[in-house]
Amino acid sequence: METIEAYIRRQPVRHQDMFALLRSLIHDVGHVTEHMRNGTPWFDHHGPLCSVTCHENHIVLSFMRGDELSDDSHILEAKERKHTRSVELYSIAEIEEREDELRQLLNEA
Repeated sequence: METIEAYIRRQPVRHQDMFALLRSLIHDVGHVTEHMRNGTPWFDHHGPLCSVTCHENHIVLSFMRGDELSDDSHILEAKERKHTRSVELYSIAEIEEREDELRQLLNEA
């Protein structure tokens, strides 16, 4: 079974750096565990917190129960999913720019 570290190493360097920054923000929630589920990196905090997946041009941060989050900044997208909400991130600069909103969502999730 693939580890999260192996998943990250398979990604382009740009995505590796973005993943590392997101991973740090996720772990700032405290008492977060991580594991691979169906080839996807998952992070848990008293249940499923979020997943992070790398795509060709971006990284997606998804929340299983995203429909329950306040999302005051309206950065989450439903994409025809009933409960899951996600945000597409295209650069480290964008993650840094949205850090406060991302932290709010992670802490609320």
